[in-house]
Amino acid sequence: MAKGRSGGDIDVSLTPESRKEIADLVFSSSLVFRVLATVTLTLAWLAGYFYLRHLQLHQVPLRSALIAWSILCAGQTATVWTMVWTHLLIGLGFVGWETILISAVSIVTIAVQIGVSLSGGGLLALAIVQTVASVLPRYLFRWFVRRYQP
Repeated sequence: MAKGRSGGDIDVSLTPESRKEIADLVFSSSLVFRVLATVTLTLAWLAGYFYLRHLQLHQVPLRSALIAWSILCAGQTATVWTMVWTHLLIGLGFVGWETILISAVSIVTIAVQIGVSLSGGGLLALAIVQTVASVLPRYLFRWFVRRYQP
């Protein structure tokens, strides 16, 4: 709605008032998503810790499983942290672009995971690939927004 005050066209130049209002909304929602990301990390890690402690692991040491779980939790935290940029894209009228960008990242991630698996990479390597794939959309979305709405 803040963008709409500048005009209805997708390519409309934003007024200084609209830019200020959007900046305030991004800042506020960024704080909210940081809190949600912290809660996600804490709850997911604790749940995984208590679950993994009670498993009978034969092939993977508990320490390796906990490290992999911690890395995956960090990746999910990054996904929640990135949501502010997803919503900004949609709010600025770039509906569908977040899906295209996420799909591209997913395709590359799957290809890299296949390569890691075929080259003998283990649980930790796969967790790292997944976490990098969770962080990448944040920077991709920021680049996209800044390119089309500087």
